[in-house]
Amino acid sequence: MAAGGFFYCADADRHVAVLRAQLQRLVTRSPFYAQKLEGLPVAKFDQMGAIADLPMTTLSEIRLSQMQALPLGLHAVADLSDVRFIHSSSGTTAPPHYVGVTARDWENWVATAQDCFSINGVGEGDVVLDALGFGMFTGGLPIAAGFQRLGATVVPAGPVDPKSLLRIANDTRIKFMICTPSYIDHLTDHLGEDGLTIPTLRGILLGAEPGGSIPELRRVIERITGVPAVEGLGNADLMPIFAARCGLSEGNHLVATNGLLLELVDPATDRVLPFDDGVEGELVATHLARECTPVVRLRTGDIVRAHLTPCPCGRTTPRLTCLGRIDDAVVIDDRRILPSQVQAVVAAFNPETTLAFEIVHRRDDDRLHLRAEYGIDVGDVGHLQRRLTAALAERLHVPSEITLLPPHTLPRYEMKSRRLWRA
Repeated sequence: MAAGGFFYCADADRHVAVLRAQLQRLVTRSPFYAQKLEGLPVAKFDQMGAIADLPMTTLSEIRLSQMQALPLGLHAVADLSDVRFIHSSSGTTAPPHYVGVTARDWENWVATAQDCFSINGVGEGDVVLDALGFGMFTGGLPIAAGFQRLGATVVPAGPVDPKSLLRIANDTRIKFMICTPSYIDHLTDHLGEDGLTIPTLRGILLGAEPGGSIPELRRVIERITGVPAVEGLGNADLMPIFAARCGLSEGNHLVATNGLLLELVDPATDRVLPFDDGVEGELVATHLARECTPVVRLRTGDIVRAHLTPCPCGRTTPRLTCLGRIDDAVVIDDRRILPSQVQAVVAAFNPETTLAFEIVHRRDDDRLHLRAEYGIDVGDVGHLQRRLTAALAERLHVPSEITLLPPHTLPRYEMKSRRLWRA
């Protein structure tokens, strides 16, 4: 079944046997999955729709599995001698956990990254400055390898200070830069009136956190940088990048070779939702053939919106927009508010506001408490506060209390921002 049903899997009929073999392998080699799938007839798995009969997995289960059998957990199914890399999640919203990568897993990661960056517009001979972090981060080495596979030249700068970035970028004549949206915010605080002066730059690639799919924020980034901004979607437990934005329509094209079966569920009721245009839900994923640390119906915690309308670029796979993470949501008057929704409102006021903001969620309080910065040229802060309050009420339908602070008051982040604080 393709998009329009209750899951998405490229060439589902052909992959039934692949997934059946994967499930049998998990039951045989993983104590975690042997217990998780006990009593289920995985050997008779003969249609993708039967995925709904399998239990979902949570990230807390994955973390517990790992604590019981370090370093990779009871859910790992490859011998450690066959593991070529051990990476980890970023640990932004929860303690980091490890993922193992075999040679075949690595090949799949890199091939998928290659396809995604091709969708972003990167090609052979392009010079790409990589301002993401390296080390254990899954968005580090595998991302650089994807660029190399395309025939691009990688400048592995990492999230360096703005002056160093400008020097490196101009010395190496970069055509693209990949970074987090938060890094752009970090840059703008240190750039002079001339802005991001990189004459050879042709595009900004965004990832690792929501932002590139927020139209209001994307317009700010494009105004600051002077070039188009696109993004890619990734998840440490799935793949470093598995979907990418072409720039001609909303959402990120799923890459058909990524080996994933995807579902959407209502995070409040656990009900599986139709994989239809405009549907929003928590992304649930199953690896079809991952060798080392595969997941079966993993609740990723990412809230996404599906897009199934035709794209002018001609690609036919569904597209996904990441709206944020469940862990970062606050509930006010029975409404789930994501930081990305607040970010869209704040960015719409830029340059009267900077891009920096924080949400402070207080228990037993039915207001959205927002701390944001006004821009350097703002004269009437009270007038701006009233307009921002009205915009939040119109967009989010919740009462708010806004504190506007001078520029450069709130912290800046070189990688992922922390937008939510619970009091």
